[in-house]
Amino acid sequence: MFKPDLVSLDVIKEQPIDWLWPGVLALGKLTLLAGDPGLGKSFVTMDLTSRMTTGEPFPFTKDRRDPAEVLLISAEDDPADTIKPRIRMSNGDASRIHILTGVTDGQKWDDFNIEEHIWPLTVALAENPATKLIVIDPISAYMPRSDSNNNTQVRTILKRLSDLAASRHVAMVCVTHLRKSGKSSPAVHNLIGSLAFTAAARAVWMVQRLKAQAGDAEDNLRGLRPVKCNIANDRDGFVYRIADGRVEWVERRAFDESEETPTTSRATVFNEIAERLKVWLANGPVEVEELRRLAANEGFNWLTVRFVKKEMNITGEGASTVRRWSLPQSEHMR
Repeated sequence: MFKPDLVSLDVIKEQPIDWLWPGVLALGKLTLLAGDPGLGKSFVTMDLTSRMTTGEPFPFTKDRRDPAEVLLISAEDDPADTIKPRIRMSNGDASRIHILTGVTDGQKWDDFNIEEHIWPLTVALAENPATKLIVIDPISAYMPRSDSNNNTQVRTILKRLSDLAASRHVAMVCVTHLRKSGKSSPAVHNLIGSLAFTAAARAVWMVQRLKAQAGDAEDNLRGLRPVKCNIANDRDGFVYRIADGRVEWVERRAFDESEETPTTSRATVFNEIAERLKVWLANGPVEVEELRRLAANEGFNWLTVRFVKKEMNITGEGASTVRRWSLPQSEHMR
């Protein structure tokens, strides 16, 4: 029988937040970075990574820190043609950056996933104690067996990461995407998957394309805006642009609390879903559960996917219930 494990609050020693980037990124805490593709999320993480490895001050700060090591876990960017060039353009120290390519027991190699491989990740940090930042991009790629819309499963995964960040005193940045439903909604509801993602993180930041304002010299500015931060002020954000293969920070700017995240138009979302369905079903029937997983990882609302399926005349197969989807014969013949 389990018994309660109680600790008296008066014996707990107070600890101030140990900020890497004051008000934005803290040691021992889990931070989410969300946004649509093409807005520079990975450019931002490479900028943070480079600053960590050289000790350069973070944007709009003056204090330097001792150079530290960084662990990158990336499913979307190739180390040779994308990550390393971006680190070079950001003047980072590549010798202080480690990339987790997988796990091995000496006999076989496997893809890393958070559900099974927290221990190898813990070992990696123990073997590289100078590591102060971990970037996981995107987090959904490393949850292959979990339903990103299931609160319980998401909380379990994120608690493992939060506990690891706290125990090793490292900052952890998990990149995620936004929902693609074609509907406008408050920023806190726009992250893909369960609201547990937002609840479990100590801070959530979102990148978005900014509308040109009076006085702006260009219309390709992006915003890094706070969605949630329960350990600091949650109003001030940042404006940046991507130029010459790196992030250029423009200014610090307060974002209106009522400002909603610009959403992709419904027609654009429908077209994106249609194109992805063609790719997923190109080689024949696919199980519905697998399609649900793929759609969730892309940030697509499942009801919207089903609407597009009907419009595309995609057929369902199964004895009593539809278990597989197939493209119509005309699509296979193209």
